[in-house]
Amino acid sequence: MSTVLRAIEFLGLSIWLGSDIFLSFVVAPGAFVVLASRDQAGAMVGYSLARMHWVGIVCGVVILLVRVLRTRNLTSLVAPPALFVVLMILLTVVSQWR
Repeated sequence: MSTVLRAIEFLGLSIWLGSDIFLSFVVAPGAFVVLASRDQAGAMVGYSLARMHWVGIVCGVVILLVRVLRTRNLTSLVAPPALFVVLMILLTVVSQWR
């Protein structure tokens, strides 16, 4: 069971970071090349970015919950990897609502 929970942790992190990379290097540049105006491209990237932030927040919460389930200990949330996930969630929230 621990292996499955660890895989879910890595899956959540992979989805979160992979969506960041995909939006930055594929969607945004492609939108500005393909669409007729910069306004349309900006609107599409803004829409995608908002959804990506929500996915990131959900993935971060799932990562933390699965970590607690896997270790069966709340003190695992003060370990450096968990603190970095919390920091990523906070930065994502600030980026979403600034």
